[in-house]
Amino acid sequence: MGHARALVGVKDEDNQLDVYRQITKQNLSVREVEDLLREGKEKNKDDTKQKEEKKDKPTVSSEQKSFTSDFSDKVAAKVQIKKQPSGNGKMIINFNSEVDLNRIIEILNE
Repeated sequence: MGHARALVGVKDEDNQLDVYRQITKQNLSVREVEDLLREGKEKNKDDTKQKEEKKDKPTVSSEQKSFTSDFSDKVAAKVQIKKQPSGNGKMIINFNSEVDLNRIIEILNE
């Protein structure tokens, strides 16, 4: 019953059969099957996420990187540029406290 319960969570029929064959061939326990399926899901998530990030993540130009570095030095805080595939994005300036935020605002108002 435990093996069947674990297999029900596998959406693709071909994958279910592959896991079933692995269970019978290696005489896997229910726990081992659950771990195997969990590892497979995590690997698939990571692979999909990495592919999407590589495919969709716009690159920051060398001029933009240089600006980010110089600006970070000027405000004495970490500065990041995040771009979307659509071309829009955001600039993030990290601060550690209210005092730090006010200091950065003063620098920007100069």
